[in-house]
This record gives sequence, structure tokens and C-alpha cells, in this order.
Amino acid sequence: MDSVYQEMNLLLPAIGAVLCAVAAVLPAGMLRAVGPLIKAASKLPYLSWLEILHKGGRSKLGLLRLAFGIAALTSFLFVGGRDYSSFFPHRFKIRVYFDDAELLKALGEFNKEELASLNLKGNWQTTRGMYFRDLNQRLDKAKEAFRFYPTKTYGGGDGVIVGQMAHWGIQKYRIVEGHGNLVFANDDTRGEATTLVTAYELRDTPENFITVGFLDIYRMKPLVIMPEFNQVIKRTMGSQKEIDHVLCTATKIKFMPYVDIGTTIYLFKQDDGRRVPIGYAIYEPSQ
Repeated sequence: MDSVYQEMNLLLPAIGAVLCAVAAVLPAGMLRAVGPLIKAASKLPYLSWLEILHKGGRSKLGLLRLAFGIAALTSFLFVGGRDYSSFFPHRFKIRVYFDDAELLKALGEFNKEELASLNLKGNWQTTRGMYFRDLNQRLDKAKEAFRFYPTKTYGGGDGVIVGQMAHWGIQKYRIVEGHGNLVFANDDTRGEATTLVTAYELRDTPENFITVGFLDIYRMKPLVIMPEFNQVIKRTMGSQKEIDHVLCTATKIKFMPYVDIGTTIYLFKQDDGRRVPIGYAIYEPSQ
């Protein structure tokens, strides 16, 4: 029920703008039929001023068109300037995978322009293999039994990601909080299950600041957010960190006509700024 209420709250201003715009250009006969509804609405608290639009059993068509036009414009501007951060869930259940086929499929959700914004390294598949070899060597030096195998390693956990409207501009947001835990698992070479506990926390980077183009709201253009996290590997949930590194993410989201959070790509960023896709994650809202 809460999700239905939230979707209605999201869409009502846009629906209202369209209905008022249509009403403003209705033929005179149809517009007069609206008069009795205006008269009834004027009996409601704080709406008595509506009586000026329908007096003596007759609707003042010029005033009605003007009122509907102003209401349409106001609703239209409200859609472009409202705070959308509250419509996005803050808590998630997270599932992480590293298999090649689904990673390529997840990257396929991004169009050419969005892929360019990821700044991917050419021939990134080769570098991705080197990334896992290096990470496994570091695990070996830390005397960890766990190893990352892209074909069979998977992870799961929960997390919190919080965004809020910045007070210094229209449609400017900032991701202010992000943290959680992930437990990775696979079967080692002896067929025994091994796990690896990791924790992640949002880094303070320029990627946390997000600007949404005013016209993009009306075009319903998806947005790609790319926060970065410090990821720490531990033996157990409460133990000291043993290995830490920076994990970049890229998530395609849209908020009109409904909120949709796409698959998240996990990326490793090289010293030259180029990024290498290493895995993908599915975020499911949780209470």
C-alpha cells in the first residue's frame, strides 16, 4: 500500500498538469459543464474563492480558462523543481555476481552516451582478469582461503544509501551516506564452501554531487550515478581489516513515470582514471 501511495504522490502533479492544460482549451460547451463541479468544490474549506469562477449558475469561461492555465503551469513547474530524493528507497538487499555473460548484459542496459560517461578502459576484459589475479594474490598473502572465481563467486548482504536534496540549487542532490556489508561465497578447489566478509563505506568524492537537467525531468531521461566506496575485507564481521581498496559503482536510475533502479556495475578505477568492469549487483529495496 505504501508503494502505491508513493507512486500516486509521484505522478499526481504531472497528471494534474495535463488535465488542467486540457481543461483550459476545452470547447465552451464542455467547459461550461465543469461549472457545477467548481461550485461544489467552492464549498470545501479554503476553496470558497472558487465562487468567482461560477456565479449565478453561469461559468465565467475566460476566468475558467485562465485558472486552469495557471494551475497547469504551476503543476508543470512543480514537476520540474520538486525534491525527488524521498521517492528512492534507502535500504537495500544486495546480490553480487561476477559471471561474464550477465556482466555484458548489464552493461547493455547503458546506451552509447552513458557508456562513454563510465570511461571504460579499452580491452577491459584482459585487465579484469589481471584484477582478480592480483586480488587473489593479496588474499593469499593475508593467508585467506577464499579466492575470487568470476564463474562461481557470488555475494549477498545489505546496505544503506541515502541521498538528499541540496539546498543550494534546483535539482541538485548529494549522496550523503552509504555503507553496508557483503559476504562472498564459493566452493574452493577441495569442494568446501568458503566465505569472505567485506564492508564498504561511501567515499567523499565529486561523484556524490548529482545535477539533474531541468528538461531531463520532462524528457524522463534516466540518470547514471557513480558513487565510490572504500571496501574492506575482514576475516569475520567484527575483526580488523586486512585488505582494503576502492570500488566504483555505476547505476542507471529513472524516476518518471515510476522509480526504477537498474543493475549496478562494479568497477575498478586505474591510476589513469579509466574504469574496468569487474562485476554487477542487483539492489532490492528492503525495510
